[in-house]
Amino acid sequence: MNQIRHFRLKAASATSALILSGCVTVPEVPARPEISKVEASFDSAESLIFDGGEVNSSWWQNFDDPLMTSLVESALAHNKDIAVAEANIAIAQAFLNRQGLTQTPSTRSLGGANLGRQARDGADIEITADVQIGASWEYDAFRRIASIIDSAELDLLSAQELRRDVAVIIASETALAYTDLRGNQVLLAVAQTNADLQGESLDLLRALFDNGRATRLDLERAEAQFRATLASLPVFEADIRTAAARLVSLTGQTSLSETLMVETALGTAEQTPVPPLMFAVASPEALIRRRPDIRVAEADIASLLALGQAERARLFPTLTFDANLFSLFSEGNDLGDSFGFGIGPSIVWDG
Repeated sequence: MNQIRHFRLKAASATSALILSGCVTVPEVPARPEISKVEASFDSAESLIFDGGEVNSSWWQNFDDPLMTSLVESALAHNKDIAVAEANIAIAQAFLNRQGLTQTPSTRSLGGANLGRQARDGADIEITADVQIGASWEYDAFRRIASIIDSAELDLLSAQELRRDVAVIIASETALAYTDLRGNQVLLAVAQTNADLQGESLDLLRALFDNGRATRLDLERAEAQFRATLASLPVFEADIRTAAARLVSLTGQTSLSETLMVETALGTAEQTPVPPLMFAVASPEALIRRRPDIRVAEADIASLLALGQAERARLFPTLTFDANLFSLFSEGNDLGDSFGFGIGPSIVWDG
């Protein structure tokens, strides 16, 4: 009789919950910006820094400098900032997987045992035990769970685009540091040549001055120019070492071969890398849509809008379907006398 009354109560609760959910208006979902996949067609795929949304180090081969290409590839493979960005992607993916589990039923189990005796003489020790098994599933009538999952997906997209942004910056800074190193090496070589020529000219002027063929003003002017050129040499050398230190930091320096690449760049004075005459950059709109920092901002805005939708859904009731199976065991009772179950919806309205 108690089980029949319990079943009628559950049926009445289910009917009330369904009627109530049908009378409530679902909140309007605000429009979110569309974030499309990075894809574009260009005349020359080799002149692009992007290849399917990822940084393509072979783009730097257009400069026809193998050492520069190796340094960029090393920076993209070992830079610590890129490693941090990849770790953030893993965190965002794990959070998305966790949120995806909220759409599946959850189960629970509970068990316990009691040992006791009544307060009278000769009373026997009684043992009782109970076991409960249950499952519940939330009906996402107002897209609260779906909006949270959408936000997690957009956070993952934002982390991926942020990794692309970091990779573009690292590749650009590596190429810039290498170009600065080569440029200062050229300036140092030119300054050293000028110093040698000015030193020879100064020796000639001294000989002319000793023979009365030159004035002291000419001699002092030549000497001042020679000293100024000599003073510029340490500046260029310091700039070269600074550019090399930047390359060491950008490439991560995780192996001896990378250190040797920087030392090779220091030991050989070559010309500054010359860019190709033409770059395929497509239309300004496509170039803007390809920028990862803009795509990160779009994903962040869309994620916040999805969270706003989830918060609006909290103003409406939550409908959950529950199923419970329980049994009580004690001495002198069999399973038929202590078995029960319950099934039906429950509704919670925090507002």
